[in-house]
Amino acid sequence: MSVVDLGGVDPGVWRGLLGQANAGELTLDRDVGNALNIACENYLLKLDGIFTKTLDVREVEGFGGFESSAALQTKFTEKATGTTQSIDAVIREHIETVKLIQQVVAKSIANLEATDDGTGQKVTKTGQDLPQG
Repeated sequence: MSVVDLGGVDPGVWRGLLGQANAGELTLDRDVGNALNIACENYLLKLDGIFTKTLDVREVEGFGGFESSAALQTKFTEKATGTTQSIDAVIREHIETVKLIQQVVAKSIANLEATDDGTGQKVTKTGQDLPQG
């Protein structure tokens, strides 16, 4: 299973890009955006599958009756869930980042289409205002 490398990009970077897209500062060709969205959807499916598997490791048992057993159980449980660095939290962050990417892509496509429509209307109006003859 191949996994898309987000390059360690902080979700905050994508929130910033979404702000720029919402302000009309980013544009993206529809075909490119659609390809990006498909890649995001495929990655989300993989991440959902991985997240489901993390449910199997939330309850870690079987360390026996040694004094260190409780400490080991706590350590391995925290690797799975319950902290910002646990696997379930990291997977959720990846999912949210991909969803942010999709929002940036969608808004950027809409921005380009709005620009194209506006330009087309201006050209049409200018053509209508030209003297005929």
